[in-house]
Amino acid sequence: MEPLSASPEKSRACPDVSPAGGQGRACYGAGHGAGSAPGGGSMSSPLLPWLWVPSLYFVVSLPNSIVEKVGTVMFQDLHVASEQNPLLVSLAALPWALKPLWSPFVDLFGTKRRWVWAFQFLLAGALGLLSVLVLQDITCTVLALALGVLAFASATHDIAAEGFYLHALGRTQQSYFLGIRNTAYRLGMLLLPGVLIGVAGALARRAAWGTGAAWALPFAGVAVLLLVFAAWHRRVLPKPVSDVPAESRPGFLWHDFVATWAGFFCRPNILSLMAFFLFFRLSEAQLLRVVTIFLKDKRELGGLGMENEVLAAAYTTPGTVALIIGGILGGFLVAKHGLRRLIWPLVFIMHSPNIAFIALAHWQPEGSLWPAIASVVEQFGYGLGYTAFSIVMLRMVSGPRRAAHFAFATGFAYLGMLLPGLGAGYLLAALGYEKFFCWVMLCTLPGFWVTAQIMKTYRDEPAEET
Repeated sequence: MEPLSASPEKSRACPDVSPAGGQGRACYGAGHGAGSAPGGGSMSSPLLPWLWVPSLYFVVSLPNSIVEKVGTVMFQDLHVASEQNPLLVSLAALPWALKPLWSPFVDLFGTKRRWVWAFQFLLAGALGLLSVLVLQDITCTVLALALGVLAFASATHDIAAEGFYLHALGRTQQSYFLGIRNTAYRLGMLLLPGVLIGVAGALARRAAWGTGAAWALPFAGVAVLLLVFAAWHRRVLPKPVSDVPAESRPGFLWHDFVATWAGFFCRPNILSLMAFFLFFRLSEAQLLRVVTIFLKDKRELGGLGMENEVLAAAYTTPGTVALIIGGILGGFLVAKHGLRRLIWPLVFIMHSPNIAFIALAHWQPEGSLWPAIASVVEQFGYGLGYTAFSIVMLRMVSGPRRAAHFAFATGFAYLGMLLPGLGAGYLLAALGYEKFFCWVMLCTLPGFWVTAQIMKTYRDEPAEET
């Protein structure tokens, strides 16, 4: 079985833009003068990726955080049953798991750069639609469908964003910025839900604001924010020479579509990879669907009884600081020492903090201190451990259709998050919170096993020559 490390691209005459000192391959096409970037800086400036990498992955996180986290709280405020709540959110999130079905079209039509900023404008429109629908007297199923539309636009944007990242940065830069991009993504996943949930909770307590109106205003505010980011990225994103549509002969579109799929599934180590994508985060997939319900649920039902504003403060701010430290530290350590050397400490640190929720469910502490501590421990561990997961996905893609292949990888990885979450609510109803969190800890074992299998074939890439 061949190693997972992808073969380097054919050499291009590109400037050195690596902040780590390595040879970068972020070439820029027509439309910018030699030695200049879209924003007016030098192409060789190590600051150039900082203009777009953090903001791009912050945008990637916004729709996901609305569907995955805010959607759960919104449905609970609308009095959806606890066992049905995770099901609605999981179904709304389905496009992220199915995006491999249409990802080849992103490679075949247009540049990744154009797909990125165009779909950011579309995301703003989809969120504006959601802000209108939540004001109407409609069923939660319709709201779940609206969240699904937002998820579809986001999934397509993710395909383009991941492909653009691979085209615009050299291998050393990809590793260097991995911790930065993961931190920006998780920062959005934590900050945005905190703000939206807190604002909606404060507005809902006002006599003149109903539940729908309390949610419509923050949704509209995020739509405006997405418009600003779309305009920014249209201006500052570089134009890599390699960011061109994959070659497709006239009349052979279907052949190229099938070839893209075959190129992914014909890898000798595809079974190990699929198991890794589907089971590495089995425990987190179930924890994610239930933890917010647990924090908000009534104490007599086993929850902690938090109001929206307290939930936002206890589960957002402390975890954000821990995530920043864990995400950046994980990326830097892997870039310096390699994944093989650090894999087991990273996996252990990622999975072990889940035990904190068993303690919270057992003792049901008053106040927000202990939930905040649990958030710090869990987010720091996730920031470190998710680095390993991302590195494996990045190293397995190469060639002219890398955007589609990376979308396949992330799609199946998301399927590993989606499927366990579908039944998490019903499992919770059968077990109760404490036993459910014990089950979550038991589900970390498959994550260790698939890691052992993938490390049999994984090889760290040597650092690029300066």
